[in-house]
Formats: sequence, structure tokens, C-alpha cells
Amino acid sequence: MMRNIIVVDNYDTRNNGVMAMGISFVQKVSEYFDNPKVSFYSFFKEVDSARYRDYGVRVNSMFWKSKLRPGKFFDIIWFLALSLLAMVGKFIPFVKFRNSIDPFRETDAIVSLCGEDLYSDHCSWQLVLYELFPFVMAKIFNKPYVIFAQTLGPFTKKRSKFLLKHVIGNASLVLIREKVSFDMVIDMVPEKKSRIVLTGDSAFFLKPIELFVAQELVKKDLNKDIYNKNVIGISVSQLFTQSIFPVINSREHKYESFVDSIAKISDFLCEQLNVNILFVPHVTVPHNDDRKIAFDILNKVKTRDSVFALKHEYKADQIKGMIHACDSFVGCRMHSLVAAVSGNIPTLALAYSYKTVGVIGPIVGDKLLVDVRSASPQELVAKVIDGMLYLYDNKSEVIRTITINMEKQFKVSLKNFELLKGLVNKECVNR
Repeated sequence: MMRNIIVVDNYDTRNNGVMAMGISFVQKVSEYFDNPKVSFYSFFKEVDSARYRDYGVRVNSMFWKSKLRPGKFFDIIWFLALSLLAMVGKFIPFVKFRNSIDPFRETDAIVSLCGEDLYSDHCSWQLVLYELFPFVMAKIFNKPYVIFAQTLGPFTKKRSKFLLKHVIGNASLVLIREKVSFDMVIDMVPEKKSRIVLTGDSAFFLKPIELFVAQELVKKDLNKDIYNKNVIGISVSQLFTQSIFPVINSREHKYESFVDSIAKISDFLCEQLNVNILFVPHVTVPHNDDRKIAFDILNKVKTRDSVFALKHEYKADQIKGMIHACDSFVGCRMHSLVAAVSGNIPTLALAYSYKTVGVIGPIVGDKLLVDVRSASPQELVAKVIDGMLYLYDNKSEVIRTITINMEKQFKVSLKNFELLKGLVNKECVNR
């Protein structure tokens, strides 16, 4: 029997971590259900529709975000009005709102697929409302609500505690992709532990483009063949710089210091290991574009003939293929690391939050995980260089370790889809 699934919170796929979760979800769900219909809802319908078009993903407008005027007051009024209409419309359908509300009435499950931030202190009150609406629809129409393979918390603010109690605590199923979040949530809502399961990141299953296609894309972008040497791929992030270097107060100074540090690391690796370096942009959102910081680093390096940065915007499976075309990888972006280790690429992870520690740490091991939250610029340079020298001296062992750990991780991550299938089929039988 065909199943209907609504996916919320998976939007702005110019963040390729978001896109990797979305594509892999559709690809894997299709293996567990017979010809499922999966509908996504997005703030950025035009952007996401265009980027998802080739993958058979249908994207709808997130209509519960107020279009009257920006501001929390109008969002609250719109949220309450739509919720009331849905409650009344459960018994008396409204023609005008049928296209909006009926998909929630007809779905077999509502899946929250954001990865992080929505269920945490980072969530604004407006985002709480946006998150709350599909959960309310699930309750009104008696549908399963699933929080899918996410990092949750921290929960110190009123709004995040509200989500913890009312949404996480009452979801049909809460799938958490790493142990730090899992332990935190279980400790705060122990009475709900039967619905909370430790799994793994679903984006491990994203299928990359073929290796030769990825290499050709890189050559075309750079107008140069960089594969005459070993290539170290690097993912950097402007956002990353806000969470490091506690000895530095100014955000601008943090950014400049990080750029200088990565430039020094790049020069050392090129000179000592005789490699080319490729900066791979994992996020190209206008206010947080990885290409900007990569080109700032490029302007600082001395080994300009061996350090390169991609100029164009790519999709998640293309980026994953480009990372797999590298001989080793250094990543700040967590999902760039997911892309690397799921291809058994020797990887050094730079962690600025517990999501990277929890998701990537168990795969690469302590020697290849650098927690930079308390590091100084000098310590960052030293730790990354030490980590990369260790990686190169022990490459075969590193690959073997990642391969073994990824085999376990794939099995754990499959639980996401097995549990979703079991829940949906059970609910459908009981209806």
C-alpha cells in the first residue's frame, strides 16, 4: 500500500547538510515503503524546488509562516487562526483551505527533518511557532509525529524547554543521532524514554555522483587538473569561527585569526606533504557562504599554486562525490564530515559543538577529532598539523578503522527507517 509522508523543517538546501538529509530520506524511504509519496514544506520553495527537482522531491510552501507582515505578533495570530480552522475543518472542510490543510488530514506521518537548532536554545520564539504548527496538525488529525535523526538541545531557555516538554515529550517517536543529545533528553524527560531511540545520521546513506564525474566538475570549475598530486579536501565555515578562540572577544578578530590559522595549515601541508588542497563549499547561503571564507584564506596562503577553492554552487550528491575524490579530508562542517567518512575517506574532524563530537567522534576516534571550542589560534594550528601528520603516517590503519566503524554506523542509522516503517504501518492498521 502506498504511504503518504509529510516532511517539515528541511529547508534552504543551499546548506548541503540539509539537502543530504532530504535526498537520503527520500532514497531510503523508497526502499522501505512501496512507492511512497513524500511531500516537503519549505520557507524557500523556489530555491528548494529547483535544487530538489532532479531527485523527484515535491516542495510546497510553508503556508503557516505569516505573509501578512513580518513580526511575532502576526505569526501568533496566523498560527492561532490556522489551528482553529484545522480543528473546525476536521469536521467541516473549508474549500479555501483544502489545499493547505487536507495534506495533513490525509498523510500517514509528519516527519521533522531539520538536523538541529529547532529543538534547542538556538530556536527563536517565531521558529517555535513554525515548529509547533505541524505538531498541532498531527494532534488534530491523530497522525504520528516523528522527530527524525536529529541533534537536540541544549535546553536552558524557556522556549527550548517548552519544545522539550510539549513537542519532544509528546512526539510519537524521537530519533536522536548521537549520544550526547540522547543522554541529555533522557535525563530531562525520563518518563518518555520508551519513545526516544538512539540511532545515527540518515545522511550517511546519500548516494554520491560517480568519481570521474566529480573530478570533471572540479577540473571545469578550477580550469585546472589538480589530481596530479594527492588532494586534501577542506571544508571551512564562517559560522564555525563564532564558537572558537575564547581568548578572542571580537567576532571580526576571531574570523581573521581563523583565516590566518587555516592559511598557515594549508601552507605547511602543501610544503611538507607535497599535496594540493581543495576548499569544498558545503553551504552557500548568502549570509553564510563557505566560498567567501575559502577565498579569504586563498588570499593569505603562500603556496598559491597548490591551494584551490571551488567557485560554483553544487548539490549535496555532487559535493559528496567531490569529497570522495580527495585522498583525505579536513572538515569544519559536520555534514561534510558525514560525506567523507561514509566513503571511508581518511578524515580529520574539527568539532565546535557536541553534534560533531557525537556523530563523527565514534567513527574517526580521538586522535582524529580536534575539539576547537577552547583552543587558541596557535593551538588550532598545532593540533590540526599533528592530526594530519598522524593521518598520513597511519593512513592504512585510519581507513581500516573508519571502514569498520562505518559498517556499524550504517546498521545503527538504518534503525531510523525501520522504526518509521513500523510506526506508520502500525498506525495505518489501527485506523
